[in-house]
Amino acid sequence: MGEGLGSVERAEPALQSGLDVAAYPKLLLNVSTQGRLDLLPTSPAQVAEGGSMEIILGCCAGLDVHKETVQACVRKMGAGGKLEQEVRPWGTMTSDLRGMAEWLATAGVTHVAMESTGVYWKPIFNILEERFEILLVNARQFRNVPGRKTDIKDCQWIAQLLQHGLLKGSFIPPRPQRELRDLTRQRAQIMDERSRISSRIQKVLEDANVKLSSVASNVVGVSGRLMLEAIIEGQDDPAKLANLAQRSLRSKIPQLEQALYGRLTEHHRWMLHLLMDQLSTNEALLARLDERIAQCTRPLEPVLERLDEIPGIDVRVAQVLLAEIGPEMKPFPSDAHLASWAGVCPGCNESGGKKRSGKTTKGSRWLRQAWCKPPGRQRTRKTAISRPTRATSCIAVAENADWWRSLIRCLSSSITCSNKELDTAIWVYHSWIASEPLT
Repeated sequence: MGEGLGSVERAEPALQSGLDVAAYPKLLLNVSTQGRLDLLPTSPAQVAEGGSMEIILGCCAGLDVHKETVQACVRKMGAGGKLEQEVRPWGTMTSDLRGMAEWLATAGVTHVAMESTGVYWKPIFNILEERFEILLVNARQFRNVPGRKTDIKDCQWIAQLLQHGLLKGSFIPPRPQRELRDLTRQRAQIMDERSRISSRIQKVLEDANVKLSSVASNVVGVSGRLMLEAIIEGQDDPAKLANLAQRSLRSKIPQLEQALYGRLTEHHRWMLHLLMDQLSTNEALLARLDERIAQCTRPLEPVLERLDEIPGIDVRVAQVLLAEIGPEMKPFPSDAHLASWAGVCPGCNESGGKKRSGKTTKGSRWLRQAWCKPPGRQRTRKTAISRPTRATSCIAVAENADWWRSLIRCLSSSITCSNKELDTAIWVYHSWIASEPLT
């Protein structure tokens, strides 16, 4: 039978018979990509002649991580260039993970790759990081062939790609920086919860027809809290409540008297009391987090001071930058790499000469939140905002200087910065920290 389906149908027996598949490439037409990697010759001489993909690692392991189980595959080259691999299932309890680490070390594993599955990779990483070189890989980089996906095949596929050097690990900062990340991210979540509590307080006041938010810019400010406490205690006289205004708000006492005239009931007072207690608890947690973060960043005080000099960046934002990016710029070869990792530069999607959607990647939402959030209506010399209602974006250009770059602030007329502005801000941070190593 000539060339055609007949030759393809005889491909599988031919492969099993031990024919040189490099000399007969058509025999691989009906074999998957993973099968081709297994079937191509792997001897050093054939590798030198370009007969197959080069093997980078002699002994490595791939892990398929789940909540309760881990499938581990050890892949190594045995005597005479023969490929050997072994797959074992493990649990995710600490004793099981330590046993897996001993098994990997006994097998001679030097590098381990695993998928970044939720938060389930963290306990495995914490146990293995001291003994092996670990690559935490994004799942989109090693998707298996559809219809042939099992836990065992996934760990084998990960180990095979790692052995050929086809995987790229994600940026995993040192343990102190990871701990600082936990603190700053928890603080951001509690701050968001504080905003939601303030909205609930305003909702209760609106239900009682108290229009305090129409006159006072901050319902839970100094004046607002005094009025809310008086309302909770049973005071309902608008004149007495308005007389509790402080500072500049005292010029609006007539408007406050009209706004505080409502229909308050015992239910409204009870709800306000509950929400104010929740707000006090929230602020106490924020104070504890600020104290803990200050303790963790005390060794990085020189870096914080240098970042604090940038217009639009205060100490709190600088702490977030150090937690998400870190003080060392070695993981990022250039500002372009840093902007791409942060997900603030346009994507590249072009096919057939046509440019498709260039949307950005997800990146770090915590870093994006720190860049985009304006410092508020500050009238300080640090920000030097000409119009308090305009947001200050962290944008600057470099000029010649000794060890730091003079930064020229650019104002943004919108609350949210554009991708180009964020890209520039990332470049500023990279240049500012990497301009001179700190001792």
